[in-house]
Amino acid sequence: MTLALVGLGVAVVALVAVGISISRGRRRDADLIELLGDGAAVEDLTERPTWIARVAVEAAEAAAKRLDTRGALRSALQRSGIPLQPGELVVLTTLGGLTIGALATVVTESLIFGAAALALAPVVASAFVKHKIKQRSAVLLEAFPDALSLVVASLNAGHTFLRAIQLMCDDVEPVLGDELARVVAECELGDPLPDALERMAQRMQVRDIEWAVQAIRVQQEAGGRLAEVLQNIGDFMRSRQEVRREVSALTAEGRMSGWVLAGIPVFLLFAIQASSPGYLQPMFEGWGIVALVASAVSCVVGLRTIFKMVESIEV
Repeated sequence: MTLALVGLGVAVVALVAVGISISRGRRRDADLIELLGDGAAVEDLTERPTWIARVAVEAAEAAAKRLDTRGALRSALQRSGIPLQPGELVVLTTLGGLTIGALATVVTESLIFGAAALALAPVVASAFVKHKIKQRSAVLLEAFPDALSLVVASLNAGHTFLRAIQLMCDDVEPVLGDELARVVAECELGDPLPDALERMAQRMQVRDIEWAVQAIRVQQEAGGRLAEVLQNIGDFMRSRQEVRREVSALTAEGRMSGWVLAGIPVFLLFAIQASSPGYLQPMFEGWGIVALVASAVSCVVGLRTIFKMVESIEV
């Protein structure tokens, strides 16, 4: 118990220290970007987080590069909008798992629950990143048709396509506005507009936006009225959004049932262990461990099956 309390304290302190250090680095980078636009000096760029956080993040970054050769983790973080590098996410996930594991050990007086909590940390982190990706994609899908309407209005007013995109960067959702501002910056550096839009679609990985960018590229190469093309694309995306909302409403009960059915056994297990630590002791010995593992696998398979059935409807 004493060792678990000490471990909990150390993990909490390390987690807070690394989190504050990374946060300061992020704020410093944002401030420097803003200052450099006004001609400030660049010597502050050499200022970095504390050496402990730097060493931990660099080691985690190297390990992430060796294990993730395709860069899937970095791509997922970019799509989710989480302002972290892969190494930073690995460090925070590890420290968070150690903290929750030590806390679970203290509360339940069992190392098995602490180890289980530590093992669940990467799963929770992965689920959080996927949730942020899904949330960001939903925001992009919601904002993109309105953005196309603004572009159509600007084109009808006589502006060029690039100027229309530049004018609406501040009038749309920040998520889409940031991506469009990046497109404008790339074009100002000399890249063709269709190529910049295609890279934006690759970063977002949203099917509707990819279709819209392909239609814009075809129009740029073949000619025609761009305003009419964009108006048709916007109407098409709005129709798909209505169908998605209907499907989401019809499948909400199935998703909630899956989470409830999967969460009840876990909640009861921790509740019984916390209230009566000796009651479940036979389950942590011999065949009891096998039964617990089989139950956990059954819950995961059942939850996965329910979500596969619910999410198999594509619009």
